[in-house]
Amino acid sequence: MTQGFDIDELERLLAADTPGEWRPCELDQGVQIWCGSKYIGETRDYTGDDAALIVAARNSLPAILTEIRELRAENARLREDVRRQTSLAQDHFRNATRLAARAALGEPQ
Repeated sequence: MTQGFDIDELERLLAADTPGEWRPCELDQGVQIWCGSKYIGETRDYTGDDAALIVAARNSLPAILTEIRELRAENARLREDVRRQTSLAQDHFRNATRLAARAALGEPQ
């Protein structure tokens, strides 16, 4: 399965950035992005909606990454459960086939 992104790298980048909740501040000629009283950057070439998306994505990233890790772990557990159940079903099928063959031949069970 192709992941499309490196979750470890995203977590590294997130840990290295300015901590805290980011917020946009619209100006006449662009949008500035702030974290508390720290200036993060400016988006002169983008609309307020673009800056809002950048801020919302950055602020949501920790929860998104946590959920992805939890879902991947759950997926792995479910895959293992399916593998075990499939193996068990195959064993039962083989046993039932043997019993049916013996019964067809008139052999004792």
